[in-house]
Amino acid sequence: MGDLLITVLLLGSFIGAALMIRYINTRTARPATARQRTRVTAADEKCSRESRSARL
Repeated sequence: MGDLLITVLLLGSFIGAALMIRYINTRTARPATARQRTRVTAADEKCSRESRSARL
């Protein structure tokens, strides 16, 4: 019974580690959500407005 428990725990830990590594690797490849794109776009517009006013 103890050997079966150790086997199940080891198998579960390896599967968990594999899923975590897969999540970390695919997280950076996912496109930004609409909310994140809007936030970045608004920040870029503010920065470009400030640089235009500094040039005047």
